[in-house]
Amino acid sequence: MEKLLLLGNYFSVSMDYLLREEETRKTAEAAVEGAYIYSFEKICRLLLPRREKMETLYDNAGLYDVTYDTEQDNRVEEYWKKVLAGVCDVKRVLDCSIGTGQMTLALAKMGYQVTGTDISAAMLANCRENAVERGLDVTVRQCDFRKLSSGFEAGETFDCVMSTGNSLPHVTNEEVAQTLREMDKLVRPGGYLYLDNRNWDKILREHQRFYFYQPMKGKTGERINLTQVWDYNLDGTLTFHLLYTFERDGRLYKKEVSSIYSYPLPRKFLEQQLEELGYRLLKEEPRLKLPGQDLESTDWYYMLAQKLNAWE
Repeated sequence: MEKLLLLGNYFSVSMDYLLREEETRKTAEAAVEGAYIYSFEKICRLLLPRREKMETLYDNAGLYDVTYDTEQDNRVEEYWKKVLAGVCDVKRVLDCSIGTGQMTLALAKMGYQVTGTDISAAMLANCRENAVERGLDVTVRQCDFRKLSSGFEAGETFDCVMSTGNSLPHVTNEEVAQTLREMDKLVRPGGYLYLDNRNWDKILREHQRFYFYQPMKGKTGERINLTQVWDYNLDGTLTFHLLYTFERDGRLYKKEVSSIYSYPLPRKFLEQQLEELGYRLLKEEPRLKLPGQDLESTDWYYMLAQKLNAWE
């Protein structure tokens, strides 16, 4: 009897169920199966990560600058020279996901007039500090890129409107389409849209979970180790966990963990949205061109598109 009680508790069935004849047991099994399905669905909902508000995505804004130095600044400047090669009619630039500015301040250094928006006040505060450190004049304001045009005067436009740093996948694909429409409202006739994103098609194809990076040197000489763990959630989204450890004199003295919730963003979806908005795709390339690397194999790519109504 003790064993029967244990079995009943373990399988969440009654003693009657365990002792019944085969004919009557089938009805009970159907009921138990239904309860199991319900419980599984309930568990799935509980296991899904809670979607944070956009404003809280970058609460740990300082992590984005811990390894940034002059050498990286120079590499970013060379990157923009490659992206904008052959584009001579861009002076005013708006980055609607500027963050701490580490991908965009180089443009101000190169002589472009840079305006930046971001939903995170903490990221913008760091961006202002980074601009002051470099002696750059950059305009920043807090704004949700899904409502981008509401943060500017009617009729105000830019030569190029950008979204840098794989920021678009923080919202659903439907909201990305809305954001692109908002960005388009601020592009002058014949102007440009620039986007850069992780290669989500490759991510979903390969399903890699652990990413290890070479140790990095911090601004004060400490050693910084970064590991990323990617969770593939039941609803098709991903959660990126960034695990930082900081070492000095051979000893671990600090740990930081940051998590980012993302919606996979197919490249074809972006191409279709740009076409529907009336843009011609000028460049679509790996962000860091490595030997033998193409759009299918790269981890990160960018798009530069021009508004077609320049010729209308």
